[in-house]
Amino acid sequence: MKQIQNITQNMGSNLQKRKLQTVSIPSGLEPLDNLTGGFPIGLTVLGGNTGIGKTAFSLQVAGQISSAGKPVLFFETETSQDILASKLVSQKQFTQDRKTALTTDQILYGIEPTEEQSAAYEAALSQVEQCGNLHFFVADETGITVSDIAEAIQEVKAETNQNPVVFVDYLQLLSPPEGVDIADEKTITGSNVVSLYRLAHKEQIAIVALSAFNRENYTAEVNTASFKGSGQIEYVADLLLGLQFHKDAPTDEPWNENPRPMELVVIKNRIGPSKQTAVMEFYPEYGYFTKPLPPERTDGADIIITNGKDDDDELFQ
Repeated sequence: MKQIQNITQNMGSNLQKRKLQTVSIPSGLEPLDNLTGGFPIGLTVLGGNTGIGKTAFSLQVAGQISSAGKPVLFFETETSQDILASKLVSQKQFTQDRKTALTTDQILYGIEPTEEQSAAYEAALSQVEQCGNLHFFVADETGITVSDIAEAIQEVKAETNQNPVVFVDYLQLLSPPEGVDIADEKTITGSNVVSLYRLAHKEQIAIVALSAFNRENYTAEVNTASFKGSGQIEYVADLLLGLQFHKDAPTDEPWNENPRPMELVVIKNRIGPSKQTAVMEFYPEYGYFTKPLPPERTDGADIIITNGKDDDDELFQ
């Protein structure tokens, strides 16, 4: 037990140190950064229905952060390295020229490309390969634990002298702590959420964990009860985000729209406003999110889009 004097005596000397600390890490995706400034130091949980684009969203943002010079750790419990790499290259191509861009499936399974498509693919592949700050950890048969994540964080901090940004895809498939016999999925998820929160604040880093939704919430607007195993998630997370189809989508089948009309909802935010929404578009075959774009030009000129903007910046430097 500590008296209040013991707790407060170092607060004055630490005030300037806190002032110099980064509060949020910009994501490079304009709709998100306009809402929250990016990802706060602490734990962010991003939820959405199965197949709605959570992995594509996090990969895109991971690439943006990495291109800005920040080390990124991406822990993947479900998708193969080949699929992740194909998504990154397709996203990169899409930002450069939508007409020659190859889809994720075309890159993964192969096509007979034109000379123009082949040249664009090789250029995008080269740029992605130069993105040395992005580290992937794909689960093997033993899975991934929070201890594995903590160990990798220490390794990258020692190598780069920087605090990495960590993505976990996804929360419900993290393994329980080693040596702990927990059979209930909800209990495992709750334990891992608390551990990720403590790890993020101990190391003063941003951790972004993806979460599945409960089946009964698939057709409802996103809220705190949507998250699978939501008991701990809604209380512990510093920033709680939800991906959903735009509630005013032009059709009753937004899955079949291209681009898909999407919303990113701030459900909870400890350090800023919540109950806010950003409108986005999602091009599923390229795994790319952007702010709503104008229709393709009729003059034949290409629309160059990057970071959710219609400019000619690069996704990966």
